[in-house]
Amino acid sequence: MKIPNSALVVSPDGKSATLSVKNAAVIDNFQFFGPSPVPATVSFTIKWEATGKATHFEPGSSDPLDPTNFDGHLYKNVTATGRFSGKEIGFSFRSDLTTSEGGFAELGRERNGAFIP
Repeated sequence: MKIPNSALVVSPDGKSATLSVKNAAVIDNFQFFGPSPVPATVSFTIKWEATGKATHFEPGSSDPLDPTNFDGHLYKNVTATGRFSGKEIGFSFRSDLTTSEGGFAELGRERNGAFIP
């Protein structure tokens, strides 16, 4: 699904970001690639809050095809929270506030592809 650039708002200091999508058109189906696609919409808001010190990662390899060949300024100890909802004809759902606490979330800036010729 294509998401407009305006859906992602990053704080000026880069320590928080919010992704908000409202009523994005999707196709729901009861069976993967099944015969009965149903038009539906989904909405979600996810917010990332960095609480830890920024960590800088430098390219781990000079091989342009190596996945460790990236440059990143990443924040550790990030908590992500979000709400999700969806609806189609005759059915809808809305999640409670969900959190990454006890799991994993990360926020940062990464540059890749710049090292691939």
